[in-house]
Amino acid sequence: DAPPRRRSPANGMNELPGVRAFLGFLILTAMVVVGVAWLPLDLTIDRLLYEDFFYYLQVATHISRGHGATLDGVAPTNGFHPLWMLATTLAVQMGGREIAPHLMLSIAGLLHVCQAAMIFFLLRPLTSKSAAVLAAIFFATNYRLLACNMSGLETPLQGVLVLSIFGLLGPWRPRPSWTTSMATGAVLGLSVLARFDLLLLAAAATVWLVLTPRDNEPVIRRLMFACAVGCVAVVVLVPWFVWSQAHSGSWLPNSKKALDLWLFDPPHLDRPLQDEADWLIQKTVSTSSRLADSANALGLWPLANHWRVRIGGPLVGSLAILIGIWVVAHRRGPWGSWRLFLLGYSALHAAYYTLFARPDVRYLIPVILAIVLLSAQALDYLVRVRGVSRPRRVVMGCAISLFFANSWLSGVDAWHKKQGAATTHA
Repeated sequence: DAPPRRRSPANGMNELPGVRAFLGFLILTAMVVVGVAWLPLDLTIDRLLYEDFFYYLQVATHISRGHGATLDGVAPTNGFHPLWMLATTLAVQMGGREIAPHLMLSIAGLLHVCQAAMIFFLLRPLTSKSAAVLAAIFFATNYRLLACNMSGLETPLQGVLVLSIFGLLGPWRPRPSWTTSMATGAVLGLSVLARFDLLLLAAAATVWLVLTPRDNEPVIRRLMFACAVGCVAVVVLVPWFVWSQAHSGSWLPNSKKALDLWLFDPPHLDRPLQDEADWLIQKTVSTSSRLADSANALGLWPLANHWRVRIGGPLVGSLAILIGIWVVAHRRGPWGSWRLFLLGYSALHAAYYTLFARPDVRYLIPVILAIVLLSAQALDYLVRVRGVSRPRRVVMGCAISLFFANSWLSGVDAWHKKQGAATTHA
């Protein structure tokens, strides 16, 4: 690896004037996404919005009227992610049913821009400014990723908290203390309340804190502070668990049970072994097909909603393998261990949705964020450390330009086909 740069993500803003131009870009992007948020719903409903967004609005309306968490005004429900429901309820109270959708989409769009800024700050200690800016611009201007964040659901809040956890676990973090452990635990707890599949991230982060020493810390000290992180996270989650159990008889949203029956087809250990083997083959084939959608979101495949074309899955798989090889080959040092964490968590998250759910683009946003961070580091390493001849620089520049053009053109294609985060919104 290259020698580590002696700065933290917060110090990236000191690099002027280039960062001022990047700030200007973020402000312009924020204006654009807020403008999109206030487009008539007749225009955005069949391109961006999930039907579950209106479920949130209906439940939030009942909560704001004092009826409690219910969809129909009679039967109780816990089928939502609480932090996003809290924000939706506040929006309904502030603007009513007519304005609340636009308020929530404005928040979602600004959180999308916030994610792009966080990508820049996380990369600056590790890469050149150009690599950090390009990665952030790619994320901010990618229509499919913007559509995931502006679907009306909790995805943008999830993305911000995932990047926050990545930052809290970075090599620039201070030595563990009770204060930092409590702060980390609180963020982990809030991330789970933002989206419950981040229980995987919370568990992985806690284990990683034990396995990764700072300045030759003894294992007992690492265990002590990791326990503090876990305990604070549990304290943050307990009110929801108590309410949810009393309200609906389940700690986690009951909607997962409906999705298992309707869409996800999780494994059933009581089935014969041959049936489980057939199920695994079917899951693998389905995943390879559906990853074409993620290939489109990553700028690897030009056509949106062509998940039946088998090339997308191999493209995404090849990218993941190349990134994994590079991360493992450069695993030494604090930066290497952090990259290993991003790689390991991404594999865990992707495996969960492959086996127990469905690897749709919106569900894989944490994985895509890790891919963006790791890809930028790998490309920057190849150029800055290994050295690239002028002809190869030209070829690489053309490839990156084609990559961006493909990302933008596929976004235009998706918009005209009335597609966004999902394969269809009609």
